[in-house]
Amino acid sequence: MKRQLRFWLLLIGIGCMLSCEKEQPKTLDLSQANIVISAQIKSPIQETAANILIEEIKKRTDLQLGLNNNWDSSTTIALALAHDKELFGLKVPTRDSQEIPELKKEGYRIFHEVEGDKNTLWIIGADERGILYGIGKLLRTAKMENGKIMLNPNIDFSESRNTRFADTNSAIGILPIPGTLGPWSSLINILGNKCFLVPIVLKIFHFRKQILVPTLR
Repeated sequence: MKRQLRFWLLLIGIGCMLSCEKEQPKTLDLSQANIVISAQIKSPIQETAANILIEEIKKRTDLQLGLNNNWDSSTTIALALAHDKELFGLKVPTRDSQEIPELKKEGYRIFHEVEGDKNTLWIIGADERGILYGIGKLLRTAKMENGKIMLNPNIDFSESRNTRFADTNSAIGILPIPGTLGPWSSLINILGNKCFLVPIVLKIFHFRKQILVPTLR
């Protein structure tokens, strides 16, 4: 009898624990996110990165994300370079290995970090070009509709120049309807180190629907 009683008490206890456990969100909601950008990202890429995020999200969701140098929002999109130790007082996530994509040329890492009730989506680039590639990946991956921008939670994705060029489709870039962000990879490759031309080229191609652009290596 006592054994049965203990058994039922154990089941009740487990049931209470499961019912009280906070359900993990199935999506990361970026609709009210604040954008934070490292001052170490050189101009004009720093301004271009902000414009890409804000304008493309606005165009597809009608949301106007804020750009601030603080962590007041419960959800933040943070752009930083891999060699940054911290970003406005918050430690930039790092990994021990030296063979990780975000330390290699044009590499980046997209990483969802949770601290208490704060959600930070990090885009960590090896360099300025890595930052732009990371932004392009985010905008291709996120689900956007009017008034919403959602992403799978706990994302931890990274790639570098070498892993991108392993794709057989990288020999030619297609600039599709602006929503897919296909232009960024091709434009960045074409411009090479002349990143100061990025804002000008973006304006030229902004309203084009589909253009074939050869990718230079």
